[in-house]
Amino acid sequence: MSREELLSDHDLLLQLQDGQHEPIAELMNRHRHLVYRIANTILRDHGEAEDMVQNVFWEAFQSRMRFDCARGSVRTWLLQIAYSRSLGRLKYLNRRSFYNAIDVSDAANQLYMEETVSNGIEACQLVQRALAELKESQRQVIHMNQLEGHSLRDIAKQIGESHDAVRHHYYRGIAKMRAVLDR
Repeated sequence: MSREELLSDHDLLLQLQDGQHEPIAELMNRHRHLVYRIANTILRDHGEAEDMVQNVFWEAFQSRMRFDCARGSVRTWLLQIAYSRSLGRLKYLNRRSFYNAIDVSDAANQLYMEETVSNGIEACQLVQRALAELKESQRQVIHMNQLEGHSLRDIAKQIGESHDAVRHHYYRGIAKMRAVLDR
């Protein structure tokens, strides 16, 4: 066991505050999995969660002089940083429609549709036919997201349903539309 492993989190932070840099590695070893779980739960993206772990410990290192042991433990302080920064990152990604971006398979399907549908009226009729086969809830959510530009969270608030229900309507509706358009 190394010397750092024998020290408490508070002692490691005191060493950081005294100008030593090595204790941040031990704090990261102790708490990175918990910070990752919080970030991944909020962001629901493995890569974003891994980046968030790095950001949390970098911020903890930079703000080490502001830590006050009277307000809580080092672990709690790290978790508060993880929670607040993960929520901030999620809001940032949602504002930029990061999770709603078109993926490669959608782009390929769109190009295929453009090549095979020579007339814009035919394309409109295909989309209208696909929309007609959707449930009203699916049609409403897709309309609000794609045509009005609302996020799924905003739609959930507006129509008074849970975010999970709205996501369900959206993704089931998109899948059904793809099936109709593929026919």
